[in-house]
Amino acid sequence: MAEETRHMLSGMKGLLVGLFCLAWNLLPHTWQGWIAVAVSLPFILHVQILIHELGHYVFRKIFVVPTKRMVIGTGPLMFRIKSFEVRWIPTSGSVGPGVYCMDIPVRHKLWVYRGGILANGVSMLLWLKNPVWVLCGLMMIWANTRVVVFREKRTMTDGAWIALLRGGFRLPEGFEPCTEDSGFEGTQEG
Repeated sequence: MAEETRHMLSGMKGLLVGLFCLAWNLLPHTWQGWIAVAVSLPFILHVQILIHELGHYVFRKIFVVPTKRMVIGTGPLMFRIKSFEVRWIPTSGSVGPGVYCMDIPVRHKLWVYRGGILANGVSMLLWLKNPVWVLCGLMMIWANTRVVVFREKRTMTDGAWIALLRGGFRLPEGFEPCTEDSGFEGTQEG
């Protein structure tokens, strides 16, 4: 085995051992701790999605982009206040209508799509002592920076919209975001 390979494997082993020790010290060690995590996780995810969508909303207000509604979660409706909805399953959110088809500068569109990811990063840094919050924040950032198309929902992740606006991605065949009859709203999915 070459010297470089041994050093690389030794470094990888050290990294894995370090990550295991970090996880072991941060996670609960009693069943009551795990119950507390399980009970609080849906609430934490709802708050993370809310922060993400508020990031989009803030940049929409900065660039004077109209907003008709904000949805946090999916599934059955939990409650609605005017154009703000919260749903029971904390898997996604959206702020509509989408900015992709609007007649505003591309750099403003990019910042609106980046706003959610930036908001998750800032909120994660504010609560570094809470490992569940940090893990949820990292998960939100990872999920939203990927280039993924949700055909059944006819929308895409923020990463896909950003890549599309920067020219590094093409819309899938059949996706027409700027026509009324397509059923595709062009909302950013978070």
